[in-house]
Amino acid sequence: MSSDRKECPNCAVEVEEGSGNCPICGYEFPKAKSRHHLFTWVAIILIILFLIPAIALLIHALK
Repeated sequence: MSSDRKECPNCAVEVEEGSGNCPICGYEFPKAKSRHHLFTWVAIILIILFLIPAIALLIHALK
């Protein structure tokens, strides 16, 4: 098997690396997960963690 091809786990035919489906049996190769979503969620969580104490201090200062 060459480096720019992958094997279909369903029918064992070699297909191009970037192919989403096997041309013989139609097997759908899983898509690679984007790391962009991971970074987005980490950023959202960090923003929330920094905002909670700031809001708590603001509420405490207004009382």
